[in-house]
Amino acid sequence: MNTSAWLFPICRSSCASPLRLFCFPYAGAGAQMYYPWARVLPPIIDGWALQPPGRGPRLRETPLRDIHGIAFDALTAIQPLLDVPVVFFGHSMGALVAFEVSRLLRKHGRPTPVHLLLSGTGAPDLPALSRPMHQLPDDTFVEKLREYNGTPRDVLENRELMALLLPILRADFEACETYRCDEQSPLDMPLTLFGGEDDVDTPPHYFDAWRRHTKGPLTMFWFRGDHFFLHTASDRFLSTVVQVLNSIASSTSHERHW
Repeated sequence: MNTSAWLFPICRSSCASPLRLFCFPYAGAGAQMYYPWARVLPPIIDGWALQPPGRGPRLRETPLRDIHGIAFDALTAIQPLLDVPVVFFGHSMGALVAFEVSRLLRKHGRPTPVHLLLSGTGAPDLPALSRPMHQLPDDTFVEKLREYNGTPRDVLENRELMALLLPILRADFEACETYRCDEQSPLDMPLTLFGGEDDVDTPPHYFDAWRRHTKGPLTMFWFRGDHFFLHTASDRFLSTVVQVLNSIASSTSHERHW
């Protein structure tokens, strides 16, 4: 596996001991979704985006169809960069991958994230509220994508482009819809959750159920919008993420000082 293909820098910190941020994309997206973050992330953050196969420069590679498989390969890619405290951010599918990578790190005795930022996903052991769609006929599948409001209309209406994207989207949806959360002891780090007030797939009690997956504190932030509030409420969302990261950086620096 070419581990370098997995990692794309968002921003590079000039600090001697930065806080390293790894960002995991949602279904159908790639590392490029995080490039706009470069303009707002604080200088102490060394930011990296994960690029699974089948998107961006890896478009010709076969996409993975299993959350655990994606997590294993992502873990292999980031291991050389675990020399400083790290934070994971993931939205939707990316949140599940970030969660599973954290568990794998613990299993293998490697440094785990000091904090998990999980967005647009309820507790991983709860059943999905929407019906599986990865095996739907193309026309029906595309219509369901339209309802999610996550794919631009001009992309959905471009048949040649959708012919390239459908295998990737189907693989990602299959990974999410077939994912099963193994029973394990809770993680130790704090969790910060981000949700959309109108996201029918992640009601508040699905978020609150994350409490049983961590021994640390859990904080929730809600934003106006549906599943893709991180785009429709981007200014407030990114401002909140930056505030949380600054707080994590401050507390991490204090702990290392002592």
